[in-house]
Amino acid sequence: MIHYEGDEQNTRREAAEWLGKLTDALYEGVGEDRHAYVNYANGNETVQEMYGKERWRLEKLRGLKAEWDPRNKFRFYNPIV
Repeated sequence: MIHYEGDEQNTRREAAEWLGKLTDALYEGVGEDRHAYVNYANGNETVQEMYGKERWRLEKLRGLKAEWDPRNKFRFYNPIV
């Protein structure tokens, strides 16, 4: 089998688009705002969808992040940006 890098990128892009449409349809069907538990997030979610839409919550988390991880070493999985 011949591997084409461009084909893999297109397949990943198409899969991400399909997943986004499916997720939108599911949330529309249940009538809820989009959200995800951080451990189950796949990277397509916004920070608000993972950590909460309340402004105070994100400010508190960002403050804790700055205090306990000033060099941003723990940024790999779903970082608070």
